[in-house]
Amino acid sequence: MSTLRIALILDVNKDYDRKVAAGIARYLDGRRRDRWSIYLEDEPAQRVPKFRSWHGDGVIANLDDARIAAALRHAAVPVVGVGGGYGGRRLLPRAPYVFTDNPGVARLAATHLLERACPSFAYCGYRTDAINGWSKERGEAFASALQASRLTCDTYAGSRGEARDWDTMLDEIRKWLVSLTPPIGLFAADDVRARHVLEACRISGLRVPTDVAVVGVDNDPLMCSFANPPLSSVIQDAEGVGWEAARTLDMLLRGQKAPLSRVIPPVGLEARASTSVFHSRDPLIAAAVTFIHSRVMDRIQVNDVAKHTGVSVSTLEGRFRKILGKTVHKEILGSQLDRAEHLLRTGDLPVADVARESGFASVQYFCRLFHQRKGCPPGRYRQRYGAGVGV
Repeated sequence: MSTLRIALILDVNKDYDRKVAAGIARYLDGRRRDRWSIYLEDEPAQRVPKFRSWHGDGVIANLDDARIAAALRHAAVPVVGVGGGYGGRRLLPRAPYVFTDNPGVARLAATHLLERACPSFAYCGYRTDAINGWSKERGEAFASALQASRLTCDTYAGSRGEARDWDTMLDEIRKWLVSLTPPIGLFAADDVRARHVLEACRISGLRVPTDVAVVGVDNDPLMCSFANPPLSSVIQDAEGVGWEAARTLDMLLRGQKAPLSRVIPPVGLEARASTSVFHSRDPLIAAAVTFIHSRVMDRIQVNDVAKHTGVSVSTLEGRFRKILGKTVHKEILGSQLDRAEHLLRTGDLPVADVARESGFASVQYFCRLFHQRKGCPPGRYRQRYGAGVGV
């Protein structure tokens, strides 16, 4: 089979697009990598090849930029789009499109903040335009998830001039934040917006996470680590987007029929210091949850939590069920599994060590629970979502 020339029109200076490219590479690693010759440029003016001189066979492009979609409207080769669900998608209605599950992203953020027992909630998005409709979709899905728990959400959607004026933008977000009643569980449209919120909190004297617990989206390592405090963030499956886009293009190049659209759910949520808080009017519950999360590696049992809080097991269980709607054991297991996910995504410890470091006495029990929660064994989860995957 002859080599196929494929253009990847991605902004590799952005973490999301780099992960999409990694997913494409992972798809090729499972086959003969030399089947595709990749055209990939990081300079904006060079990302779209000059089709008169570039005699290629196919394109995978991020269509969040409508200008890229416009440039591809008359491409004489198969095009597969990736993105957030909006942008230039409408300009290429016949091109298969692989995109983010925005409602799924919002539900993960809502679940995480609800688990922190935040009494009020807010969403900070962007002013809607032709490109970033995903911001409005995430905000609406977040509010809907809270409404199911009979909770409401305050929303900030940006202003016309804020993108051109950093000081004006921060001042508007600051004014909105101080109009709310803390403590607040706040979901931001993405990690960039979350950092805007963190800076506005700093200027206004609001404490993170005590007054405002903040969750972003994309889990960009630089954005999240340089944030002060480090930012909790929903992990999009950008590599899954890339893998599915490559599979779709491969199908088209083989003359097969490909699905017109494919929605890729998020991987999970990386919890960091920006949400390391638990709000409860009941000091017993607050003390118990804090103890559980801080001692997750120590194989603690319900008896240990009861002893730490100075009450009987029956009293502790009764308060947990009444206030949190779950058992103490379920809270312990959830904390252990969260740590295991983090270790699998970010390190290379053997699965047995991951189980031990997450507080499980039995590797078999851990693997069974993990499979039930994530739909795959720990080893496969690491292969797909671990930090070692690269282009």
